[in-house]
Amino acid sequence: MAAFLASLRLFLTSLWSRLRALLTQPRGRVGAIIAAILLLGMCVGLLALNQRAPRQDDPLVANAANQALAATATLDATATNTLAPTNTAKPRPTTKPVVAPKPPPIPTKPPQPTATTAPAGSPTATATPCGPNAYLGNNPSQAQIRAALQSAASAYGLPVNLLYAVAWQESKWHQDVYSCDGGIGLMQIQYYTAPWLNQQSVSVCGLGATNYDAQTLQGNANLGAK
Repeated sequence: MAAFLASLRLFLTSLWSRLRALLTQPRGRVGAIIAAILLLGMCVGLLALNQRAPRQDDPLVANAANQALAATATLDATATNTLAPTNTAKPRPTTKPVVAPKPPPIPTKPPQPTATTAPAGSPTATATPCGPNAYLGNNPSQAQIRAALQSAASAYGLPVNLLYAVAWQESKWHQDVYSCDGGIGLMQIQYYTAPWLNQQSVSVCGLGATNYDAQTLQGNANLGAK
């Protein structure tokens, strides 16, 4: 604004000097008078404009400017708070507590054979020779043993080779052998286990009560298969 007023004053000064030059000439007096009137009107207008123009050092102007700046700052802060992302913590998803799996139930033990009194004529662990003297020397022939194992396998629906292998592992195919723990013959059936095994009857397995004699070759093979 100050630069504009300075330029305007310079222009008016130049214009006034030209008007003075015109006033000294007879022909230019009318034009000079008109120019003077115009110049006077411009001066009055400029003075009015200068009086109406707000000054920067005016307290009212400064107060209005401060209020405008405060309002602008408030709008900026509101916009910033509106646009700025909120830092609200998101709730964590709830997780179910980890429960350790329950251990499997302990299987029940099968019924254990109970020691019974050996029937009359049955060998006992103390009375029957064992160890180096276990073989009594009256073993059936290998053909008889094979036939007994085949019959037992057929009766109980078992592979005959399975009974062959078990009999070989237990007694090397000997019916005349007794062990120090009470095992009798071909399949090493304990004398105290034979009564319990004969009594077992499990229909779902096709087993019924029997009366096999562990002292005989066929009875011993049948008890081993059962």
